[in-house]
This record gives sequence, C-alpha cells and structure tokens, in this order.
Amino acid sequence: MNCYNSQLNGVNLCLGDNWWWQEGPWVTLNMYDNSQVNCANFWWGGKVNLYDNSIFTVTTNFIERTTGAITDSTKRMNIAGGTAVLAGTTITTPAAYAANITNYIARGI
Repeated sequence: MNCYNSQLNGVNLCLGDNWWWQEGPWVTLNMYDNSQVNCANFWWGGKVNLYDNSIFTVTTNFIERTTGAITDSTKRMNIAGGTAVLAGTTITTPAAYAANITNYIARGI
C-alpha cells in the first residue's frame, strides 16, 4: 500500500497479521510526503517504510508476534525520514514500548 500526502485513521490496523489469521504477512506499507497513519492497535506482520515527513502513530497496542507464517523476516520497520510515534497508555506503557523497541533493534526488525 502506498500513501502519498494521505491520512488513515482507525482502531485496528492489521498489516499482515491479525487475531484470527496469520498466514498473509507479505504486505508493505510505504508512507511518503506528509502522510499520516493514526491507529490505536497495530498488528505487525508486514513491512512499514516511513519516508519524507510521514508520521506513523500507535496510541495503545503494538502487537508483534511470530506465529503462523509470520517471522522476523516478514516484518520490518524502516524509518528513512519519517517518524514513528508510540504513545503508551495504561495497556502498553512507555517503559514497555522502550523494552520492546530495544528487542526489535536487537532482532534486526
């Protein structure tokens, strides 16, 4: 999916993963220019590429797992100019996000 100067708002964004089917992780989200994605829950199974001034915001849960066809090789967060905003809540705290990000970097995803 390619986003150019666009905005996507929602509760659940299932990019190659969701709670009932984990067999389709071969999805890529490319964000260019001033595109914005705002979601409460992000189910991460595919690739996210942030370019230019794009902003990808997750406000509640960043769900990442390796199940079904989803592996570390099917998902990637490439921040090549854009911004990823992980705003913790009572469900997923900023400290939990920090620990997860350290884990993702160590795993190369």
